[in-house]
Amino acid sequence: MSRFHEPFDLKVVFASGNTDLQVEALYHQRRSVHRAIAGLGERYWSNCQRLYGRLSTPPAIAALPASRQPTALAADEAARVAGAHLYGLDEAATTAAVTLSDDIARHGPPLAEAGTSRVDQLVMVTPPTPSGFLRFASGVGYTSLGIPVIAFHWGPLPEGTWLAWWADNRIATQIDVRDHGRTQEEAEAFLREMGPLTFGESATTLYTDPEVELPEAELPCPQAIAQGRALHYIAVAAWVLLTDPGAARLITRKPTPAQAAQDRRAGLQPRPATLATKPITARWPA
Repeated sequence: MSRFHEPFDLKVVFASGNTDLQVEALYHQRRSVHRAIAGLGERYWSNCQRLYGRLSTPPAIAALPASRQPTALAADEAARVAGAHLYGLDEAATTAAVTLSDDIARHGPPLAEAGTSRVDQLVMVTPPTPSGFLRFASGVGYTSLGIPVIAFHWGPLPEGTWLAWWADNRIATQIDVRDHGRTQEEAEAFLREMGPLTFGESATTLYTDPEVELPEAELPCPQAIAQGRALHYIAVAAWVLLTDPGAARLITRKPTPAQAAQDRRAGLQPRPATLATKPITARWPA
């Protein structure tokens, strides 16, 4: 089977049409994301907490004292990724998900109503598995720094589903070189340490209880609400492609013995990987 060498050729991998290569990339990226959370997550979320004054966390972690939240969130996210099934959307499926998300948005609440948690309740599709990690072929949104958002993971909560996004670390390190004085050698070293994905800023609880409302003091700014809402619809569109019978062609592979052994050594549960590709017939409403 062909191999790829992360992190420098992922764009080529997901445009290659080579199923073996794409599946191998998914396994490698989940390990990379898990390693990044375990090694850098607590420090990253501590910095976010100092910068913004609060963290976006699942409700159970939000109930903890602020000083404990970064550590708890890192452990929680690492466990979530460790049990995640793997999914990839190729270029055709990614394009279809973006188009479908626009259709879904037209059936969502008007922007004036987006200042409550209800925005995450009105349009919801059951994920293909309780926990998952999904990689798009290309960017489906941007962080506040203009870094393409290219992946997300999710997991179950008593209140619904937790959703967190990942951005393209290749672009992030290029921005560091261009705008923040980092040398090319430093950027490449960080890219090797962090992997191809970096924390994508956006994370939210998709509530399934229609009575839940966020306290006014906890509502994000309108721009953040709009960004999170758009990404929510992208996630729902991806789940439609993966769950609606006949919406897309799905190719599922079990981990090879070598992939399973690597996952176990990294503290991950071996999981199957599913790729979505054409032909695609998904429509909304379904």
